[in-house]
Amino acid sequence: MAVRSTSAANCLGVALALAAFTAQHIHGQSTLRLGLALPPPPEKLGPAGQAFSQELLGLIRKDEWAAAANLAEAVTRSPVGDPVLNYLLGVVHWQRGERIQAIQRLRTAETQGLRESYLHQALWLAYYAANQFILFRQQMQLATALEPHDPRPHFHLGRHAESVAGNSAAAMRHFERAVSLDASDARSQAWLALSLERMDRREEAAERYRLAARLATTRGEMFSWPYRGLARLALGSDPYKAEEWALLGVKAEPEVADNHAVLARAYERGGKLRLAAEAASEAVRLNPDNEVSHYLLYGVLRRLGRPDAADEHLSRFRALKRVYGD
Repeated sequence: MAVRSTSAANCLGVALALAAFTAQHIHGQSTLRLGLALPPPPEKLGPAGQAFSQELLGLIRKDEWAAAANLAEAVTRSPVGDPVLNYLLGVVHWQRGERIQAIQRLRTAETQGLRESYLHQALWLAYYAANQFILFRQQMQLATALEPHDPRPHFHLGRHAESVAGNSAAAMRHFERAVSLDASDARSQAWLALSLERMDRREEAAERYRLAARLATTRGEMFSWPYRGLARLALGSDPYKAEEWALLGVKAEPEVADNHAVLARAYERGGKLRLAAEAASEAVRLNPDNEVSHYLLYGVLRRLGRPDAADEHLSRFRALKRVYGD
């Protein structure tokens, strides 16, 4: 699930969006798609700067970002000494795509003495997005100390171990801890399944993927990852079953290129080459910078007797490999 970006800003935005997406079960409001947990209700905020904090918090909770940005601009004309207000200003900056300013405000809030878990949660996601993994882990530890029964630190530590460090065994331990604290979260179960799959514990992985799919369905979530995982596991033994799982993944999230790629592989294994070419072409359309999909389409087109079209995708595959490396 690696995401490549051409700019630092895009990298931050994509990484934080992924972090927020994979932790949706803890979010009670649409605002929290940002990945920054909101502070307590206004009546619980400290007295310093309380009026501005209450007003800004109200705008954030109602997703009135233009008004929030205007208020933030007015507030920051003078030095801000209230750490809660600096936290909220960080949230507004992040929403506007101003990543560096957001982190600066969040760090200022910490320097000014704010020691609430919501701040550490915001900072750990911001540091994760910025690939500052030592700082990310430090904030995780602080948040866990404040809320030891919160599954999120274990979830994100597992993601880091799996997708950054490539340590599936360590990732599995974190995900097991996360699901022990919240067994109803489909995304934690799906990440645990991925770690098990990469450790070649295929039956356990399939069981977790099926559980994740049931949990997502129960909550009405459109979540394709478990179906994609089940399709991958079935490819070698039962391509027709893999096709069924892959089609469910495409139905759940048709905009995800990987769903079409695994469907193409299932069609190819089942001898349905024209359908495989269509699915692989859709994967390339949705993510033209994914070298694996180009190579997949190259192979299918070669088998269909279309060498010229196939060679175009082979050339693109080679060009992308030079950019990305092995």
